Amino acid sequence: MFITHAIIYLIKTTDEINGKIKFIPYIIIPISYIIARIFFHYIKSDFDLSTSLFIMIISTMTVLFLIKKKKKQKETQIFKTKIDIKSLEKVDEGEIDER
Repeated sequence: MFITHAIIYLIKTTDEINGKIKFIPYIIIPISYIIARIFFHYIKSDFDLSTSLFIMIISTMTVLFLIKKKKKQKETQIFKTKIDIKSLEKVDEGEIDER
């Protein structure tokens, strides 16, 4: 069930992302799995396959959250102005801006 939710979140998030970074989560999946498999090739354990899959899922989710957070920060910075609106209204009404 967790993997299903992770895949749905992956698809949903990558649909919301524009540009070249849209493919980063899909590239991270095999890269993180291969790195984990190479690591566990030298360090043997009983759960090396399941741990590699877990590392792959966690790294993909981390990248998704970071991309989504960066996207949200860009959206909130678009509409900020250097001068607040109330001081602009005062200037329009003929009052002197005393900053």
